[in-house]
Amino acid sequence: MPVMDGFELIDKIISQKPDQKIILMTGFIYEKHIREKLEKCDIPYFTKPTKLEDIWELISKKLKD
Repeated sequence: MPVMDGFELIDKIISQKPDQKIILMTGFIYEKHIREKLEKCDIPYFTKPTKLEDIWELISKKLKD
């Protein structure tokens, strides 16, 4: 993203709407700093490439929370 990264966007969303449900998608799971941020933020995520079934499963689970 040209203006901010996904983690900055998540911080902005949560600061404005703390109860917002968020799921991340990344293609950079093999980069150590991304894995560390994912573990720290404790937000569900999936990696690219992924199967449509996995996306639906994660969305379903998150909506039940």
